[in-house]
Amino acid sequence: MFIKPHVRLTQTPRCEKQTQSLSSHTLTTTTDIRPELRDARHVGQYRLWLQFTDGREGIVDFSDDLWGDDLSPLRDLETFAELSYDDALATLTWERGGIDISPTYLYSKLERLQ
Repeated sequence: MFIKPHVRLTQTPRCEKQTQSLSSHTLTTTTDIRPELRDARHVGQYRLWLQFTDGREGIVDFSDDLWGDDLSPLRDLETFAELSYDDALATLTWERGGIDISPTYLYSKLERLQ
């Protein structure tokens, strides 16, 4: 299945942390930016091809991730192949089972491969 979500050209901050030191009177802002999911395809079994806005792409196997009652609907290969893109969440979702996977988790799985 080919997913063609709206392509975003900007990156969204995943988290922003601000700290203030009373002794030095300085304010430090640290932003950890994760690219957004640009495209995804089911490529067979429990594998998805993912592409992010920073150009990182690859095939990720989710067969070891589908444990527990919440993800049990995705153990059915037909259901797993029915992924879609939720624009509001900016991530992959599965209507059957009401399941979505965090874009941060998707990116981290891809990072571990490269």
